[in-house]
Amino acid sequence: MEFGEAAAILSRYRQAKILDTIAPDDLMWRGDREWYFAIGESGLMAILKVLVAGRLKAVHDILDLPCGHGRVARHLRAAFPDAHMTFCDLNPAAVEFCVRNLGGDGVQSAPDLTTLAFERKFDLIWVGSLLPHVDLERIRRWLGFLAAQLKEDGILITTYHGAWSIMMHKLFPMITDERWARILKGYEETGFGYEPYRDGMEYPYGINLSRPAVIVDLAAAIDGVRLLSYHERGWDNHQDVMALARTCRLEPWKN
Repeated sequence: MEFGEAAAILSRYRQAKILDTIAPDDLMWRGDREWYFAIGESGLMAILKVLVAGRLKAVHDILDLPCGHGRVARHLRAAFPDAHMTFCDLNPAAVEFCVRNLGGDGVQSAPDLTTLAFERKFDLIWVGSLLPHVDLERIRRWLGFLAAQLKEDGILITTYHGAWSIMMHKLFPMITDERWARILKGYEETGFGYEPYRDGMEYPYGINLSRPAVIVDLAAAIDGVRLLSYHERGWDNHQDVMALARTCRLEPWKN
């Protein structure tokens, strides 16, 4: 996408009305509207930066997974008012909120993403703050699965806990000290550490830390894609952001 086209999207977004309804059961809501909306807008800004790095000409179909109650999706809708949006989350109430307030289709997620079946392919897939909560094997499998859901030149954007999350944990602990110590040990020894929040969970999620090289290596192993960018602290000046395009890295130059 050309810079001018991305600038036009941003200009349209600046003039649009952003959905300001907060669901009472929104787990991302902390009582601070400015903070909540800034995080959502930061997600859109990360996406616009990536669009100019790829060959995608226009965004017609968007997948937000996990969508939550639309923290980022409400900004995507304002920026891409004519795009078809698909909302996917483990929480059916969150999916229903997004469908009702933002327009689009809802898909009930599953603990294993690879069991999902989508009715369409996507130009843009935004996966914010999901992969920082699973082990490395699931990241590997889910990246490959999500990349396969893209149209030609479509873009997959995923976020991660990088080095800055070590500092964030000191301010806002994400897991018990004992489990955090094991995460740090794995991170220091191999570049990746993970621990579940607790044993015996219905959905085995937790916290991980990852070095960019580990995540980029996973992307490099996916056939038929091209790494567009890896931006440390690219979302809300906190989580790292990686972008892949369904553009073959071995394809010859086109005129």
